[in-house]
Amino acid sequence: MFAYILFWSLIGYEIGREFGHGGHKLLRKTFVISIVPNLVLMYLTIFKLIPLEWFQPLLSVPFIAACVITTGFLYPVSWIGYQWGRKASV
Repeated sequence: MFAYILFWSLIGYEIGREFGHGGHKLLRKTFVISIVPNLVLMYLTIFKLIPLEWFQPLLSVPFIAACVITTGFLYPVSWIGYQWGRKASV
């Protein structure tokens, strides 16, 4: 999970560095397009619309809670990376 958070901070940094102030819309679009499959998979798993046997070794309350919390932190982390990259480009 730490590597995934680091990945999103680097995406924000690169968008901020390359596109400056105009990159904020690109960051939002990139985030929304890439987070939708994660959320759909989480909802399908939680509401048992896909076979639970596929993910049975991973389905524990602490793991699901960690996934939800980590997903909630992805946009703020990428936005901080974007701000950092924007300042580095000047």
